[in-house]
Formats: sequence, structure tokens, C-alpha cells
Amino acid sequence: MIVLLQARMSSSRLPGKALLPIRGLPSVVLAAKRAGNRGAKVRVITSNDPSDDALAAIVASHGLDVFRGDLDDVLARTVNATEGFPDDTTAMRLTGDNMFPDQSLIDAVAKTLSEKNLDYAGIRWPDDGLPYGLSVEAFRLGALRAAHSETKSSFDREHTTPWLRRHRRSGNWPDMTCLDMARLRCTIDNLDDYLSMLRVFEEVSDPIQTPWMELTRILAKRPDAPQGLVPCLSYWGIPGNDPGASRISRVVVDATATAQVAGHAAPRRLRAAIDCGVTHLLVSSGDSQANALVGQALSHGWSGRVGAIGVLQIGEHRYESFVTEHATLRLCRDLGLKSLNALLLPAGLGSEAWAAAQALKSQRIVRRVGLWRPGSDPNEKRAEIVADRQLPSSEVPALGVDTHAIHRVVVLTEDSVWSTLASALPSVESISTHLGAV
Repeated sequence: MIVLLQARMSSSRLPGKALLPIRGLPSVVLAAKRAGNRGAKVRVITSNDPSDDALAAIVASHGLDVFRGDLDDVLARTVNATEGFPDDTTAMRLTGDNMFPDQSLIDAVAKTLSEKNLDYAGIRWPDDGLPYGLSVEAFRLGALRAAHSETKSSFDREHTTPWLRRHRRSGNWPDMTCLDMARLRCTIDNLDDYLSMLRVFEEVSDPIQTPWMELTRILAKRPDAPQGLVPCLSYWGIPGNDPGASRISRVVVDATATAQVAGHAAPRRLRAAIDCGVTHLLVSSGDSQANALVGQALSHGWSGRVGAIGVLQIGEHRYESFVTEHATLRLCRDLGLKSLNALLLPAGLGSEAWAAAQALKSQRIVRRVGLWRPGSDPNEKRAEIVADRQLPSSEVPALGVDTHAIHRVVVLTEDSVWSTLASALPSVESISTHLGAV
């Protein structure tokens, strides 16, 4: 067995996170030493880009094996790092921003691969009930080499293992949902994640040998741990397996309205909702002051954890094309975002507004474009997002493969965020969000 730990310095949300110190060790070194804390051979695989020169040197200075390869083609880098090993070798894949996995967990996932005679086995959040960031994958090198020779998909080559999960015998580590740990987060993706990991590892005497389960218990006992996880639905395949697959929480938050009622408490409430698994925020144009508060919630890397659905609050206008473009760009500016996950136009706007929105989509300022109509309940919104065509007002798409069903849109009017989210989860009249292909 060989353990491959992937790391790089060019993270977009927290550059250089691989070398941030935890208990006197760079985080990538701590991750590698925990992965091999029973003697397993661990190879850190990073890129040959100059941005990773320091990482490679520091990892090597701690006595760890280093391999350098292509920055963007991670699949090729991983395959090349295993040269000389036979096809039936079991390889384990981890990432340097996840410090919790240790060799006992790695051995358990490898055992699943062997006992079930699989080509791929892994831990899949949130299905397995474990924290986000407790990620370990096992695969046969022969299967990974087949993926390398057959796939030309940039998605497959960046994320390394999706082709295996789609085309080879694959399975998950045994269900651990009884632990109720999927609400927790033990990765480093932004500064707040790093501070959280610092606090956990400060509570143990031996950061390398402390079992992963003990670290998870410490994390669960922290006063700032999320109280629950909002369930999600998945569309267009399995997220992580298929290009374009996505997840949307059954409850989404009207972030602009939350900022209007909560003022400076809004960023804290919105981040608490994101911690509880809310995947999307609704943001409405026209209130720059409120949206600037939403932008504060999305700053420092939090925008990577949630999607923004923009709703244009504009009436019929002679210059629909200009107004649509101006309002969208201003909304992005107020939020501090380069793009929106979706842009919803009022149903009454004409073809010029639709054409302007499609132009924004072609410029990648928005990913999807569609229509929005207020529901009968003023606290709910009915969103219909249909790609590449304008939906006639008389046409209501049937629920199906191109549908996102949102059970409730809520406004966070008080600090008890989980109570608000949980109260919206029982069966209610659903809101239909129709999404087409990108």
C-alpha cells in the first residue's frame, strides 16, 4: 500500500494554507505524519510550479517523501507518482488540508476495498455521517491508470477519482450516520477553518498519534459546533462524481432581507446558517447597504461554501438591457463576488433583459439564468431557472430531472439560527426551482 497526500500552495481562498503551523508543524506535514503514524509509506504529491518550491523543500526537510508533477492535471500527477508500483497495488489518496485522518482510518478504508473486491472505496460526506474533511479514498493503481488513459475531461483530471466512481466497481466505507457527525467540519478552506483546527489540536497531548475519533469528539463538544445539518437534494448526478452535479439545501436563506432586519448581526447569522449546511443565499438587487453586510459574511473565503442566487428587483424599463447588466454588476460589486450561481429576472421583463442576462452568462458573470415570480406567501419565493431559453409566462415546467425543490426560503430574524432553519424543515408547500444544464 502507498499513501498519496495531495497538496499545493496556490489555494484561491487561503493561499499558503499547506504551511500554516499547527502545534509546531506545517499543516501538510502534520497531515502526512498522521497518515503514516503506524508506519505506512506516505508520499506528498505537489506540483512542479515555482509556487510549490517552498512546500516541497519544507516537506522534505521533515523527512517525508515528495513527488512533483503537473499543477492542473492532478490525475496525471497522481499516476506519475506511482511509477514502479504494480497495477494491483492499493493506493490511498488524501489531501493536505485535512488533518484528522490517521492510519487507522486509512487501514479501515483499505480493508473495505479489499474485502468487497472493489476498484474504488471512499468516505463520502454527508452520506457516511462523518465530518466534512474526514476524507480518505482507496483505489487499485491499475484502475487509476485506466482513468488516466481514457478520460479527457478536465473535471476528471482535476479531481482525480470521479472516473473511477462512474466506471469501475466502487463503494463507500460503512455507514456511520449513527454518529451524527456530518454537521461538523474538520478541513482548512479559509481562515476560520484554520482557527478551528488550531483550537482542536491545542486540546490533545500528541497531535500525531491522537486517534481521529477522539479529535472528532473534541470538535463536536466545542460551543461553536453547528447544532444540525440541513438536508440537501442532489441534481444532475452525484456531486463529486459528475460534471455539473449540484446540491441545494431544502432551506435557503433570503440574505438581503436578513441583512435588512438584522443589521450588523447579519454576517454572524448568515455564517451560522452556512455552518448548518445552507447551500444557497438569495440576494436581491437595489439595497447596496444590506448586500454589503451579506458581502461581509461571504468574505475571507466563506463565498466558497455557499452559492448566491441574484434576484433583480427592477420593473419594466425602456432600457432593459442596460438596467439588467448594471443591476447585476452592482449586485456582484456589493457582495464582493466575481459571479453569481444564478440570476433571476422578474417575469414581466422582455426579450432585451433576457438577452442581456444571457450575455452575462456567456461572460461567466452568472452561471444560470431564469425567471422569478413571487409566491402567494410573501415570505416565500417561487424561482424558475431555465437555461438558454425564455420561459413563457403560461408555461410551468413539470417537476423532473431539471428541477430543484426548495422547501422554504427563510429570513433569519433572530440569533437562534438553527431553530429557524429546523422549523422550516417539516413538509410544507415546496418552492420549485427549475435549473437547466449549464
